[in-house]
Amino acid sequence: MVRALLKTYRHLKDCISETNALVDELYGKMPYARLNQTVPGFGKFLSMLVSVEIEDIKRFDYVRKLHAYTKVIPSTHSSGERSYHGKITKEGNRWLRCAAVQAVWPSL
Repeated sequence: MVRALLKTYRHLKDCISETNALVDELYGKMPYARLNQTVPGFGKFLSMLVSVEIEDIKRFDYVRKLHAYTKVIPSTHSSGERSYHGKITKEGNRWLRCAAVQAVWPSL
């Protein structure tokens, strides 16, 4: 049983190494990924994920169109002096929602 676990461990370690190499290679070719990494909480992997999911940011004429596409910006309603903040819905892109949550998680 220990041999089987070690074999699985080695296989997973090799897969992780291959994935890291691929991400490094793609990261060097994608200028938006490097730009995304300037967002607080975004490392190389989250930056790549967002870049792949959004593709060319220039296809969004306005920030609101990007927000509508991603659906990761919670709604805010104000009444008088009080503000109410909504939740991120499950309607949006699940990978972008995951990236947003992971980016803010360390700060909570």
